[in-house]
Amino acid sequence: MPAASTKVPSRAKTWLSAAFAPLIVLLGFASLALSPSPSPLRTLTAGVLTAAAVAALGRLAQGRILRAREATRDALHRASAGDLTLSRAELGRSGDAALAEAFHGLMVAMERILASFARLSEAVSGVARDLTTRGRDLSLAASVQNARAEETAAAMRGTDAAIGSLRESMETLAGAAENAGASLHEMTASVMQVSRSTSALRAFVDETAASLGGVVSALQEVASAVENLSGLAGETAGATEAIRSSTAETDRQAQTAARLSERVSAAVVSGKAAVSGTLAGMHEIRGAVSGAADAATALAEHSARIGEVLHVIEEIAGETNLLALNSSIIAAQAGESGKTFSVLADDIRDLSDRTAVSTDEVRGLVSSVRSGVEDVRRLLAEARRRTDEGVDLAQTSDATLDEIESLALDSRRASEGIASAADEQSRESARVSEATSRVSSEVARISEATRGQLESARAVNARTDRVRLLTEQLARAMEEQATGGQALLGSMERVTSTVDAIAEATVTLADGSAAVVTSMDEIRRAAERNAYASTSMNQAAQALEQESLLLRSRSSLFRLPSPAPGGRVRAALRYLDEANFDPAFCQTVPQAILVRTWGEGLVRFGEGTRILPELAESWEIDPSGTLYAFHLRRGVRWHEGGSLVAADVKASFERFLSPATAAPLATLFDAVDGYDAFRAGRTPDVTGLEAPSSDLLRVRLSRPVPFFLQLLTLPDITVLPPSLLADPARARRAPSGTGPFAPREFSFGKVARFDRSDTYWDRGRIALDGVDLDLTEDSEAGVFQRFLDGQLDVIWDIPYPEAARLMADPQWRPYIDSSVQLHTSFLVLRCDRPPLDDVRVRRALNHAVDRAALNEKTFAGLTVPAASLLPPHLTGHDPNLRPYRHDPEKARGLLHEAGLGAGLTLSAWLSPKDSRDPLNPLPVIAAQLEAVGVKLVLEVLPGEEMSARKRGGIFPDVKLSRWFADFPDPDTFFSSLLYSKTEDVLDAGFQSAEVDRLVEKGARLLDAAEREAVYRELNRLVQAEAPVVFLFHNRGFVVQAPRLRGVQAHLLPPPVRWNDLWLEP
Repeated sequence: MPAASTKVPSRAKTWLSAAFAPLIVLLGFASLALSPSPSPLRTLTAGVLTAAAVAALGRLAQGRILRAREATRDALHRASAGDLTLSRAELGRSGDAALAEAFHGLMVAMERILASFARLSEAVSGVARDLTTRGRDLSLAASVQNARAEETAAAMRGTDAAIGSLRESMETLAGAAENAGASLHEMTASVMQVSRSTSALRAFVDETAASLGGVVSALQEVASAVENLSGLAGETAGATEAIRSSTAETDRQAQTAARLSERVSAAVVSGKAAVSGTLAGMHEIRGAVSGAADAATALAEHSARIGEVLHVIEEIAGETNLLALNSSIIAAQAGESGKTFSVLADDIRDLSDRTAVSTDEVRGLVSSVRSGVEDVRRLLAEARRRTDEGVDLAQTSDATLDEIESLALDSRRASEGIASAADEQSRESARVSEATSRVSSEVARISEATRGQLESARAVNARTDRVRLLTEQLARAMEEQATGGQALLGSMERVTSTVDAIAEATVTLADGSAAVVTSMDEIRRAAERNAYASTSMNQAAQALEQESLLLRSRSSLFRLPSPAPGGRVRAALRYLDEANFDPAFCQTVPQAILVRTWGEGLVRFGEGTRILPELAESWEIDPSGTLYAFHLRRGVRWHEGGSLVAADVKASFERFLSPATAAPLATLFDAVDGYDAFRAGRTPDVTGLEAPSSDLLRVRLSRPVPFFLQLLTLPDITVLPPSLLADPARARRAPSGTGPFAPREFSFGKVARFDRSDTYWDRGRIALDGVDLDLTEDSEAGVFQRFLDGQLDVIWDIPYPEAARLMADPQWRPYIDSSVQLHTSFLVLRCDRPPLDDVRVRRALNHAVDRAALNEKTFAGLTVPAASLLPPHLTGHDPNLRPYRHDPEKARGLLHEAGLGAGLTLSAWLSPKDSRDPLNPLPVIAAQLEAVGVKLVLEVLPGEEMSARKRGGIFPDVKLSRWFADFPDPDTFFSSLLYSKTEDVLDAGFQSAEVDRLVEKGARLLDAAEREAVYRELNRLVQAEAPVVFLFHNRGFVVQAPRLRGVQAHLLPPPVRWNDLWLEP
């Protein structure tokens, strides 16, 4: 650059010296020509003078050319060195206006490209930083996961040992149960023997009682005989003999009763020994159960270690510690080891439930562990209960046998008394026999002896009744003991079965534990792979950051012009059909441009679909995708005064969601927690919106919405100041906010004027003094002509033919930018009635349309033919999915298969305005359809007539329609247009269970790769179902005046951002 500047003065000096020499000679010849001299000399002088004049003029022209060349070369040198600060005035020094304009266009184009590079470099750098942060987090998580996996493996090895101990305890318990069963069998046999002996004793007692009854009767007869002894001496001898015989029988029966009592006592002793053996067996069973409880305790301790590790992975350590504490408290309160085993088994089950959350593989395995532990808890509880029943029954049997022994002793004593009395009676009878001869003289003495015998007989009879009562009690006790023994035997059989089941569950636990160990090894290896992947990610992020730095360093070689402050940009907005400027009703691109001039939201879109901060300078999203925390910028002020706080954002959001506002897009936010209750009037505010501090807003969702941030970019939820929230009429008439430009004049049908806001939080970036938006023009051609006339500085509504002409004009080409929009045009087909309910007919119509010819004839070849609903730039758009091929023969074949080989007639409606639109594609499409035998009848109807027919259930077969994305996500196309569970906005009558399933699945997924796969599948399915005739995706254009700089076409409204623009002086 310095060398170029030093050569210019040198050449100017040479030119001056060369120009002055001829001028001196010319002046000399002029003096000769004017002096009086001969005619020939004057003529010669005049000729020389003319020649000199021509030579001087030539030199002057050459100088001008040299100066132009120098200026052009200087500009080229500066541009080649990266200096793009050349102004129009500097370029005009070349003297060639066309060259200067072309060079200026080159500067503008290069500036636009370099600005895109700068934004790309910043975006790449941001991504690299995010990757580095995520890589560090992943590396840390991988190391923690690896360590926890090692700890879990060690804990599981301890668990295996505990399970082995438990299995040994179960084997011991099974042996004890078997021994107890054998003892119970012996005890039952003894009890049955005692019962049989008791039955014999009861029969003997009954016989004895009957004999004693005879004795009493005999003694009564003796007493009567004594009274009549003097007259009945002969009869006395016979009576005495009968008494002696009865006494001998009584003595024999008493001896038999004594022997039976001894046998009962012996049986009782044997029974008590059996009961003692049973009690010992029960205590042995109880000890085995305690051993099993101890083994289960060890199992619980090791399982608790697994729970702690898995808790670290899934943040549930607190719950496991609480369970351990509860286990100790309950164990202390219970006081019985059996209850401890039950609580520990519950802990193992709960711990297994917690462990299941850590990993999908461990879920199934630990579920088996939980099931096994639950079986152990249930079966050991049953074993404990049955063992307690056995102990109780054995103790009852022991007490009963003690009572039997006592009764037998009483019976033996009574029998001995009977025998003694019988012996006494025998001796008395002998004396009676010997004294028969002295009956008369011994009447008084015999009478006294007879009374003694009667009293003794009565006493024996009373004792016999007592023995009979005791025998009956003994019989009942033995029956109860026999029944209890049978029940105890059944309980022991169930205990044995329970022990066997516990042993089987222990085997299952061992298998599950081994599987968990294997899974933890897999987890550890996965953690190692994650660590390696995180290292690779960090390396890739560093490489990406280096590439970004390189890109920025290369871009810094260029000098871009600094925005010149001042000036106002002029533009025009069309299709503003009503005087409602409330952002809650923002339904068109012109409304979005208007709102974004003065208002802002939490976030915004960049040049493409990247989310950038706006009023929220940062945010966090929890892993579940249901909690968003937005950190607001500090120092943001309203146009009307006052500072923005989080409560203002909350109130503005609630105003948008309120049914009183009736915002058309409010239902898009139905996932905000508390939405339904608030809309129904059950709550005064939305519970899912919280403003805990002045610079923090939390939004809680009832379900994850993967495109929630995209929804927040909608101009409909622009944040309004508190004064407008309380004044809906003013919000419709003259809103204001926090944006870069504040409204000055704002009325429908006039020019809306906005001035730069001196309180704007990023005012250092704003170069313009203001923006003027003309709201009077409604003609696309009129707006374009006003731009050509210099009345507007930027336009974006351009007819396709005019756009093609500008793009072909070298003078305008640098000042026009374009991009494919998030838009699709299509013919809606009425799919719920013949013949369009046949997919073959719908596919035939798609094959009949020649999209390339339609594009060239109607849209100057500037649109993009549509293969399905999704436009480019959206998740799920597949560039390899080709549009329906124009194939009239295939179309005819499909119609023939559907039974319509003779052709068919379809109806279509047009509004009067659309019928006059030269870019309306329906006439061209009708001609293409007619070529395959389909007659499309176009009927022009006013809007009121169309609405009336629809209310009456009358719809056209075909309708031209289009859809602009409300937000850059495929859900806005599929759920809005083809999801059968929402309003049929297309009037297509289309229903598909598979389409509904994929729409619902895509709306739930948070993983980007999974969503991409689902929407690609859905896009292909919709193409195959052909509910519409897919036509084209629009291309948007932005054309700027040459003096306007900083223009960059954006994918989403508004198409230009006033913050970036400036006017060249």
